Order: sequence, then structure tokens, then C-alpha cells
Amino acid sequence: MLGMVVPPAVEGAALGAADVPGAVVAAVLGVIKTMASIDQPPEILGKMIGGALVGTFLGVLLAYGIVSPMAGRLKQVLAHDEQIFHAVKQVIVAIERLEKGKLVTRGRVVAGVSFSFWAGLFGRRYEELWRHRLRAAFPHEALTRKDLSARMRRVQRFRNRVAHHDSLLDQDAPGRLEDVLAIAGWIDPAAQEWLARRTNALAIAQQMP
Repeated sequence: MLGMVVPPAVEGAALGAADVPGAVVAAVLGVIKTMASIDQPPEILGKMIGGALVGTFLGVLLAYGIVSPMAGRLKQVLAHDEQIFHAVKQVIVAIERLEKGKLVTRGRVVAGVSFSFWAGLFGRRYEELWRHRLRAAFPHEALTRKDLSARMRRVQRFRNRVAHHDSLLDQDAPGRLEDVLAIAGWIDPAAQEWLARRTNALAIAQQMP
């Protein structure tokens, strides 16, 4: 249901932007109407031409100076809200998937959301959400969403190969460990140190033929 709330509003913002050519066409119609009265005396024709030109310039000003910027900004705001609703929807789905009778805890909800959701949360479609909200989750590094997304996607692809028992002989396991540790460090350097002390993945990877 959440996913059905926002799209009509976004379409409304796009419709406002689409009205820009219509406003210009309506203004030009004034010029056409004036040309139909070309046989009128100069003093009358001059007033009609002046009025048509004012209407044309006013239409252009309203269309490109007010309507289009407002519609564009509204679309950005609605897109940001849509991103939040989509993220909340995924959390609700994870809660619904919990076994009946189990207490809803933060850990169970986080575990119930797919890894692809976490990786996708830093994709291009969530740019506005990253700027206003998600960036604060990584206070220990001046990184960009693009850099974080690239590492998350690499870890996701590696995780999928492991989950499907695929061959890892041609995979850069040490590189993926570096990605995991880097992401953890961006969230909390202490978490990065804790993981580095307790993992033996690098030693195992070095034994690969």
C-alpha cells in the first residue's frame, strides 16, 4: 500500500512541468489573434500588438521562471518522500515475515531485511535520501554515495556466490574483506578493529591455489 501512495503525486509534479510548453503556446495565440485584425487602424493594431507581446513575455516568464522551477522542486521533494516510504515498506515486510509470536526486535528486523535491500539502499535512486539522512550513518569518513555503493555491490555479488556454493577461485576474496572492513570502519572504527582481530578470512584466502 505504501508503494501506491507516492507515484500519483510524482506524476502531478511532472504534469506541472509539462504545462510549460502549453503556457507558451497560449501566449503565442494572442499574437495569432492580433494578426487576424491586421486590417484595423494603426492605433488599434498597435495596442493589440503591444498586448500580445506583453502576454507572450508574461507567459514565458510564468512558465520558465515560476511554474517549471516549482514543479521541478516539488518532484525532488516527492521523490525523497517516496524513497523513505519504500525503505519503511521493506522494514514492514521484514516484520511480517517474523514467526508468529516472536518479539519484534531491532536485531530480528535487520536480519529479516534482505542483503540486496541494504546494498540497494545506497543506489542512485536514493540520492536524496543519502544526502539528507543516510550520510549521517557514516560519520568517520568523507565518502560519497557512489563509493559506498560500489563497495556494497561488490560485497553483495561475492556474498551471492558464497550463498549459491559457486566457485571462488577467480574471486578477489582479500579485496572483499577489505571492502567489509572499510564499510565497518566508516560506521565505527572500533567495529572495524573488532572484525579485523577476529576474522581469519585473509589467512584462508592466502591458502587458495
